Amino acid sequence: MALAPSRSPGGTLTDTLVVVVLLLPVLAFFLCAIERRDGSRLGWFLIGAGLAFNSIGEAYFFFANRALANFPSFGDVFSLALFPPLFIGVMLLVRHGRDSARLSIGIDGVIVAAAIGSLAYELIFNALLGSGSVSRLLVGGELAYPILDLAALTMLAVICIPSRFRVGAAYYWLMGGMAVLLVTDVANLRQTAHGADAPSIALYFGWALAIVLLSLSSRFSSSLTRSDAFHGRVLGISLGGAMLVSLGLLLQEAAHDQNLVVIAASGTALLLGLARLFRTLAENSRLIRERGEVIAKQREMQSRLRFLADHDPLSGLCNRRRFGERVKEQLGYALRYGHSGALLFIDLDSFKFINDSFGHTTGDRVIKRVAAAISGNLRATDTPARLGGDEFAVLLPEIDEEGALRVAETVLGAIKAGQDPMVGACAGVVLFGADRKLAAEDLFIAADIALYDAKGGGHGGISVYRGQKGMKLTWVERIRAALREDRLVLYAQPIVDLRTGEIEREELLVRMIDRDGTEIPPMSFLPTAERFGLIGDIDRFAVGRAMELARGGRPVAVNISGPALTDRVLIDRVAEAIRAGMDPHMLSFELTETAGVANIEAARRFAGYLENLGCDLALDDFGTGLSSLGYLKHIPIQTLKIDTEFVQSMGASTFDRYLVQTIVGLARRLGQKTVAEGVEDETTLSLVRLFGVDYAQGYLLGPPAPIDPNGPPEIPPSVRDSLHAASESSESSGHSSNGTSL
Repeated sequence: MALAPSRSPGGTLTDTLVVVVLLLPVLAFFLCAIERRDGSRLGWFLIGAGLAFNSIGEAYFFFANRALANFPSFGDVFSLALFPPLFIGVMLLVRHGRDSARLSIGIDGVIVAAAIGSLAYELIFNALLGSGSVSRLLVGGELAYPILDLAALTMLAVICIPSRFRVGAAYYWLMGGMAVLLVTDVANLRQTAHGADAPSIALYFGWALAIVLLSLSSRFSSSLTRSDAFHGRVLGISLGGAMLVSLGLLLQEAAHDQNLVVIAASGTALLLGLARLFRTLAENSRLIRERGEVIAKQREMQSRLRFLADHDPLSGLCNRRRFGERVKEQLGYALRYGHSGALLFIDLDSFKFINDSFGHTTGDRVIKRVAAAISGNLRATDTPARLGGDEFAVLLPEIDEEGALRVAETVLGAIKAGQDPMVGACAGVVLFGADRKLAAEDLFIAADIALYDAKGGGHGGISVYRGQKGMKLTWVERIRAALREDRLVLYAQPIVDLRTGEIEREELLVRMIDRDGTEIPPMSFLPTAERFGLIGDIDRFAVGRAMELARGGRPVAVNISGPALTDRVLIDRVAEAIRAGMDPHMLSFELTETAGVANIEAARRFAGYLENLGCDLALDDFGTGLSSLGYLKHIPIQTLKIDTEFVQSMGASTFDRYLVQTIVGLARRLGQKTVAEGVEDETTLSLVRLFGVDYAQGYLLGPPAPIDPNGPPEIPPSVRDSLHAASESSESSGHSSNGTSL
């Protein structure tokens, strides 16, 4: 820091005190740095190393015998060695997300320090160099200390200049220590310039106090700053002022005295300022480009979400909800202006056989091809839709019966002529207009009746609804007959714990058996049952059978419809079974988004009843609509079942992978479990397990099958072994899961 006399200026007590003050704080500083367990340890070690060098230099000055004119000396080298590690350590202790931000802070500090240093040299230090009879080399050497003190203080000041950049307690101790150091070194410079043979004892205690303050800084916080929030207005004014000062001094010295020190310092500030300006412009260009990319991705995501809200994700056609809205709009238009139109219901032949024989992946490809065949043979004003399963519909505005039949024949021909020779279709047609005043619900019923009549005529049949009473047995009558004659059955599909490879519970799926023994899939009759008020009877049948299994200790999950949410009798039956000894954890309920979207308050009350009883509620087909998030906010749901469409497309779709990972992360934060539906191959199984999904369900793990009274069937050994191996690998690497029972 400063030159000391050739002998100790104090007695033995003073000598001992100086040694203690010089060495013990540095030792304590290193001990505090060792205690750090975060990324700040290196920064504090560097500052401690600088303090250690400085203390060695001060001890040398205090006790060595040397002449004042000997500069630079061994002590000067060690005393000045304080500053490089101090500057680097301060930069490392600035907590910021990017290393480039630390570099920018360092450059800003050098710019301001060079400007202030050149101004101080011009106004103060230059005058000291010319005063007195002391060697200019000696005074010039002493001048290095306050200049470097000023640079360190300036760098620390630049850190806190941004008005929203909060600093920690360590910052103030460092600032205080450097301020005391600057004052003491300036005082020593004045004494040296005026010919003093040695610094006073007060200056030694000033240097010792500076070391103590600097050493105390590591005791209070691990970093100098606690926020990344920069506010550049004050910083910009400071840098701009520094550059103007440097330019003024540079012009003055170039025109008059040509003091090389001032010219060098001012020129350095200007050159670094220009470099900083170009760096800022480049950074701004990068930020603008990145912001544009983020906005583009956000718009793409919003567009995708809007599309999913109105469209079937597999086929890309309108979904049932949006199609219903379009039908109502067209009926109102037709009634108001006296126009006509038609509604087509299309149902595929042999689709169940394809699904069961070749798997859902093949079935999905068939659905996509059929959707393309339908869309490719319609007018721009027509609206195709997928209502569910293998059931499609087309809204044909401004058309008569002849035109509607022509469209139906063309569409069925395109389906038959596709790449799947086993696939055919039938169509039901119903006309509407000013002379046929039908509500949307009535129009759907009529189309259902016409479609059933067409299917009775064989493959490729087309039937027009004319309101006649002699039509064949309708779906409504078939469902009622099945309920009377006990021809509804439940199939079970296993839900597998991905941690253990064991079956956690089984989902119960309803099927209808026709009088000729044909099995009818749920999507062929459940939509009609919902529209005609028969779904409540099906719910009570399914829940009753599920309770029988649960009472026997078999964990099951049963699907419920919208009307079940307000069925107090059903809730009372569940409560009575629990009071009679049924374990409520054996029974879980699954609710689809469409089942409760019309009455979310009823869904909330129903979920509350189940929660009080101890039964779990799962949200089925999660992700298919924007209303799903509303359920999470208002309804106590324990499990999210990720829709098959997103799970099966993960291998090829970045969006679906991102969406599944987002759902899993959201569920974990809400304390909910996740089930991946539609897992049908090893790749998908590996992905859902990698993403942290708790349970999986699909043909790979077990297809829906009649309920085995002896218990659930075993999952395929190869799948179970791979899950066990993955689980053991995770455990050996320290992986843990917070999964619990469904």
